[in-house]
Amino acid sequence: MSLQAIVEGHVVRIAGWRRMFRAVMLSAIALCAQTGDWALAEALPPGAQVDVKRFSGGGLVRGEVASVSSDGVVVQRKSDTVTVDRADVQRLRLRSQEKSTAGRVTGMAILGGLAVPAAMVGDGGGAERAAVIPVSAGLGYLIGWAFESRKSITLYEAPKP
Repeated sequence: MSLQAIVEGHVVRIAGWRRMFRAVMLSAIALCAQTGDWALAEALPPGAQVDVKRFSGGGLVRGEVASVSSDGVVVQRKSDTVTVDRADVQRLRLRSQEKSTAGRVTGMAILGGLAVPAAMVGDGGGAERAAVIPVSAGLGYLIGWAFESRKSITLYEAPKP
């Protein structure tokens, strides 16, 4: 048996284990994330940042949890307190304090990548042309930071009628 056949055999085995591990993990997440269970919502501590989507015309309620009971959730907004009955809750999401880094990395890669050809054909000296890439990447990072969203986890979603 050649060395190439041995290496390829190990690569196939590793890839098979990765697929199986990925499938098992996704199944476990799907089982744990039964979003029709109100018990996850009841476990929220006061002060947690949430978004509550309502069935009725009220739309989205965003704020901090004041309290959660089997009857519904009380959300403290900047100016007032809103009580949403459990029957009116379409979806309850827990908002994270941290933002996703995907927007920053994408902006950095796009503007940094676009700057490479510009730096290659520019008229300036070597130092000026070399500075174009990191400046563009930094600008892309800032643009991505401005437009990215916060991470959120759906804790409860009402069953579809």
